[in-house]
Amino acid sequence: MDLLTGFWDGKKKHGRPCGVLALGPDRFLISDDANGIIYYISPKEK
Repeated sequence: MDLLTGFWDGKKKHGRPCGVLALGPDRFLISDDANGIIYYISPKEK
């Protein structure tokens, strides 16, 4: 199972995730230094 996808489609780079900060066992902040964005990753809410 992939945690995070979509930064590379086989032809073009859409970002560059470079840093990860765990906020808990299933929540993370991931920095994208190509676009200057910080993503918050967590499980889908039911």
